Amino acid sequence: MIAQKAVEIRNEDSLESLEEKIHAAEKELYPQVVSWFAKGMIRVEGRKVSVLQK
Repeated sequence: MIAQKAVEIRNEDSLESLEEKIHAAEKELYPQVVSWFAKGMIRVEGRKVSVLQK
């Protein structure tokens, strides 16, 4: 796990609507994480992942 984002869960959410929210959050985060990786800003030490500031 490199990055995560909270999604709002409502009582009326179905499995499908919750999946849509999660996928939308993933689509938002993915380009940012790829950018960090390309810039050498991600360090992995064992099970710990750090995002370095540049």
